[in-house]
Amino acid sequence: MDTHIILLPGQRLSPRGRPRLDYAAVAGLAFPFMLNSAVQAVLNATDTSGLASTGRTALQNKGVRVSAVGDALANQATTTTVIQAT
Repeated sequence: MDTHIILLPGQRLSPRGRPRLDYAAVAGLAFPFMLNSAVQAVLNATDTSGLASTGRTALQNKGVRVSAVGDALANQATTTTVIQAT
């Protein structure tokens, strides 16, 4: 069975051929918006409850406007990516 998988921006295929979040690609897509403190969404892609809300508070304390917090489509995060724009 030949299955064609359409990847969204910020996704890549895992070694098993499953779509996964590509954090470097997401950072590259988000970086131009972060430069001007544009409205941001904070998503939690882990099993730890409350991380998105904690991230929102930290960003708001730095002057970043956060429009939404929530859970990512799948709990698949294995690393955290922090982008600092000064």
